[in-house]
Amino acid sequence: GFSTTNQADIAITLSASDLLGLRSTSGAPAANINTTFVSFDANLVTDMNGNHIVAIPSSAGQRVAVYTADLVAPTLLSYDLDMSLGMLTLSFSELVNVAAFNSSYLTLQSSAAYSSGTTAAYRLTGGQAWASQGFAQTVGLNLSLADLNAVKQFATLAVS
Repeated sequence: GFSTTNQADIAITLSASDLLGLRSTSGAPAANINTTFVSFDANLVTDMNGNHIVAIPSSAGQRVAVYTADLVAPTLLSYDLDMSLGMLTLSFSELVNVAAFNSSYLTLQSSAAYSSGTTAAYRLTGGQAWASQGFAQTVGLNLSLADLNAVKQFATLAVS
């Protein structure tokens, strides 16, 4: 969205799909002040008298004046576990770096609140993370055979 009032500055809010597109594009556009430039055609906007803006061609993009980095950490929205296939599928609030995914920090447990002695829990030791691209909102994890067999040993863990 954008403001349509008569003013010199216009703030544009990027849509979620535009943000995802920026974050998933190779070459890391808009990753920092050194990789954030804008270019546009003269038809982008007119002034109050109908005069078109002076174009900035893609061959001479203008650097951003103020850059604010993404400081919002991703969150886990949902996940699915298929014990027959040995596959865990995780959905995140924003793109995550699949190459940096480390399943050894992931613990499966039999209740929401861990309680020593009453909650079955197993910390994964391996597996192969995959996604359709290097940065993705949905990450699949093929559990290692050792992890899959270990989880199956618990009578109350990963059962319906």
